[in-house]
Amino acid sequence: VGTGAGANLTLVADAAKLLNSRHVTLVCQEIETFAPDNSVERLPPMWFALMSACIQASTFVATPLTRKRPNVIAAYTDSTIKPDLEAEDLLTKGICFLTKDRLGLRYERSITTYMTDDNPVWSETSANESVNTSIRDLRARLMILIGDAAKATTATKIKSLAITRLRGQVASGIIKAFNEGGVTVDDLGDTFRVNYEVAAVEPVNFILINTTVVRIATSA
Repeated sequence: VGTGAGANLTLVADAAKLLNSRHVTLVCQEIETFAPDNSVERLPPMWFALMSACIQASTFVATPLTRKRPNVIAAYTDSTIKPDLEAEDLLTKGICFLTKDRLGLRYERSITTYMTDDNPVWSETSANESVNTSIRDLRARLMILIGDAAKATTATKIKSLAITRLRGQVASGIIKAFNEGGVTVDDLGDTFRVNYEVAAVEPVNFILINTTVVRIATSA
């Protein structure tokens, strides 16, 4: 979602705090881009939000927007918001934004507005997408059993189907892993509840380099 055009840092930060959702990413920049007639136009943040949603939806599940380069000529914010100088502060406030390097504009990080705690899955748009897709995909697979008779063997059948589907999710990269031994099915009469533990596909945000300097003798 986008804020109003020209919103200052206080308003944007308050909006993110009010949303506080793992399902919602907030942008505040106006963008300059090409119109269909090839003219250049400046669009309010809601259009940047739409562009971001389209990019997220068109990439494979759990692909972060981080470091991706949208088709944007320039980005504008209120003077109280300084993406290139105060990126870390804006990230801690739950704001998704573009910064500029020598090649142009790119997403600094694709984060959600979730700020209840420091959960790295709920605060990352792509990791949250990984979990949501896992749930939707598993539900779609199990829905074929709706309308069947609830027999003594039904819970076992559901568990087998669930495990097979979750293995497929790992193989295709939708999720990173799941606890196969922890998959259980509760028989509640006309309702069956599937329980499972899942590890989301998280983004690569940092690479640490640990260097040890030693003297290595050489000989001719």
